[in-house]
Amino acid sequence: MKALFKDLRFADSKDSIGLQLADIVASTFHRACKGTLQKDGWKPLGALLVSRKKSVVNLIAISADPNVLEKQISWNAHLTDVLFSLKKEARPMIAA
Repeated sequence: MKALFKDLRFADSKDSIGLQLADIVASTFHRACKGTLQKDGWKPLGALLVSRKKSVVNLIAISADPNVLEKQISWNAHLTDVLFSLKKEARPMIAA
């Protein structure tokens, strides 16, 4: 792990418009999942995303149970709405 984080550097976002935009997208997605941003605030985010294979966003859960994420999503109607809405609005990876 030391070697992995040895050269880790964080850029100052004031000098990088790309980093600022990535932060806005990540923050909007985070707030959408938490339910602290109304749907009108996060729904346009889908148009910025690219749909690859089966999903737009890959969620990761750390658990000994491989089915834990699927269970959590199925029990959380809000999170399911966020994920399906973003997928519906996302653009395909290859334009037709």
